[in-house]
Amino acid sequence: MSIFLHGIKFEKELFKRLTSGKMPFEKILKIVDVDQRNQAIRFVGDDEREKFLTHVKAEIIDTYEKQTTSEKKVYYKLYKLPKGDIFQEDTYAMWYTCPSTGLKNFSGVPESKTVAEAMAWKFSSNDHILSPEDWKTMLPLIDES
Repeated sequence: MSIFLHGIKFEKELFKRLTSGKMPFEKILKIVDVDQRNQAIRFVGDDEREKFLTHVKAEIIDTYEKQTTSEKKVYYKLYKLPKGDIFQEDTYAMWYTCPSTGLKNFSGVPESKTVAEAMAWKFSSNDHILSPEDWKTMLPLIDES
């Protein structure tokens, strides 16, 4: 049985290993299909994150910190992942703390100069464009989750 993730076909067993967040970084890099490998990178677990970022020579572009109403910190980092053996062009991505679970999330974004610019893009739609300044005023677990 196959499962599709963002239009990319995965066998059920590989899909389960990826989405568990526990697949070692080295095994993700060994996925032959480049489209599957790019999707798999989204599921690198917290323990494997630093190895991945070091391997791809990621550069931190910007960081930002917010606080929930219960004073729990939420961290955001915007990275540039340079063209190399994994990415065929410079890629930009956000690693950020989920305010409700505390887990790290990875999300590709368009080329951005600030966390606020990247996160505003993530929260925007065709019908509603959010500005970076508006995103900064959003409260974790109230306006964003």
